[in-house]
Parts: sequence; C-alpha cells; structure tokens
Amino acid sequence: MHLSRLTLLAVFIGILGLLLNSSTPAATGTETYSRYDGEARSADGRTLIYREHHLLRIKDGVLNGRIVLYACPEGPAFARKVLDYSGSLTAPDLRFEDHRAGSFRQLETLPTGRRLTSRKNLNSKTLVVPVVSTPGLVADAGFDEFIHQSWASLMTNRPINFNLLLLTDGSVLTLKGSRLRHEELHGEQVEVFNVELTGLLGLIAPNIVVSYSSADHVLRRFQGLSPVQDEQGREVKTVIDFPATPNIPADAALWASQLSQPLVTHCNP
Repeated sequence: MHLSRLTLLAVFIGILGLLLNSSTPAATGTETYSRYDGEARSADGRTLIYREHHLLRIKDGVLNGRIVLYACPEGPAFARKVLDYSGSLTAPDLRFEDHRAGSFRQLETLPTGRRLTSRKNLNSKTLVVPVVSTPGLVADAGFDEFIHQSWASLMTNRPINFNLLLLTDGSVLTLKGSRLRHEELHGEQVEVFNVELTGLLGLIAPNIVVSYSSADHVLRRFQGLSPVQDEQGREVKTVIDFPATPNIPADAALWASQLSQPLVTHCNP
C-alpha cells in the first residue's frame, strides 16, 4: 500500500466531511430540512480556505439525505457531495464532484449490488469496481454515525477498530478510533477523538482529530487533511469549525436548488 493512498484515506473520512451535524429532530411521519455552515482554515487557523454549506433532510425523525456544497471564500461553490442514508447510516450512497480538481466519486446501490466509480482528476482513468457490503462497514460521512453508535464505548477510553471503505479504489482498511481528552472549545465542553490506521501503518499515515460536543454529540471541529484539494490539486491540512448554533430551517425548494447549482472551476485569488 502506498502512502499516497493512505493520505487519501484521511481526505475521505469525513471527513470529508467529514463533518456533520445530524441531531436535528423531526416528528414521526414528516419530512423536514435544516442547514448549517462550517469554515475550513489553514492548519494555523489564519487563512480561510473554503466554506462548507450543509443541508440535511430528515424523514420520520431519522437523517435521510445530505447535500454539502464546498464554496470559495468569495462565495461560489466548486464542489458538491450528495448523500443518501436510506440504505445505511454508516455507509451511505453518495455522489461527490469537484470541478476545480476534476475529481469524482460515486458509491451507489444497484439491483445487482453496490458499485464504486472513482476518478482522481480529469486526466485520470475512471475506476469502476463492485463493493461487498459487510456489517458495520463505514464509508465517508458514515463515520459520524459510527461515532454516535460507539459513543459509550469510546468514553470508556477503550479504542475501537472499524472498517472503512476507501473511495479511491474500493479497498477496505482497518482504522482505530480512540478518545484523547475532554476540553473546552469556543466556550463549549467537547470530547476529542483521534482516528488512525491500525498497526505499523498508523505510525506513518496521517491521522485526524475530531471534537464532538459533550452534551449532544455533534461535530464541532475537524483537524486533518482537507476533504477537497486546493486549486493546484494538492492536499492541504486544515481545521474545519462548525459553530455551536442551532440549525437553520430550510425546505425542499432549497434542496432542489442546491442539487442543480452550477459549480465553478476556479476561485478568485
């Protein structure tokens, strides 16, 4: 296994986002929408790299869908991820497209089984491989549900291993999640967790650190490699913060609008 593949692993944990706030309640038998935003800055916290705009769809009180727009600091979106949790909360179907880098990822459920389609950039060969669904498999933003399901065990300071589907080639890697500490972040009490590869690979591969609110177990900060590349197609270390503010009500019209919103190929300098 090459280090470049391990680097991509951190990118698509979900971090990419990586990067969730799925605690919005809804009454049984209803479909509701809400939204929230995050800011991705350089590792030193000084430079705003891009913004994340999350839109959630809740059906019968359960997270059903999500759209994430990755936007330039000046406003226009350059990448979009659409997730469908109806089949699995930990390994949802998804479609990710980045018009700056030309990358594409799609995990879909077909009558014949699950399939992954992946392209690194416009000049890369498109890879199409079958995916074997196994119990407890984690893919992309399903990492958030893994944290929720494993919260009680993680809080005992006992590391937990889980299998992550690598969206670059369909391989499955074993990762270890463990609790690091309790601390205060922006005036809120949070629990900090570390995620890394198991075994000797964990010593050389990049890890990620995530901070979840102690009270309602919602992601507040992600530290690691960005889920999207920069203008030159390079991976960058980032800190993504999600403010501890209530989600903003939204509707199906906004969902349709964000699904069809054109994406730009460049951000202004």
